[in-house]
Amino acid sequence: MENALKNLFAVSDLRNRILFTLALLGVYRVGNHIPTPGVNQEALRLFADQAASSMFGLYNMFTGGSLARGFHR
Repeated sequence: MENALKNLFAVSDLRNRILFTLALLGVYRVGNHIPTPGVNQEALRLFADQAASSMFGLYNMFTGGSLARGFHR
């Protein structure tokens, strides 16, 4: 295992791809906390509460509640 990790960073092309992927994940995580301008968060929250018993609620159940968490920041 230790030797595999050393080899992983020894290959420059593979190292660049891994670092690029980690950088994109970091940008995504930071961007996730920035609110979208011009979007009424309270209206989205009310929509999520009203649509809980529709297909939105079913989809929310299959996503593990992450869809509703996106509205309830």
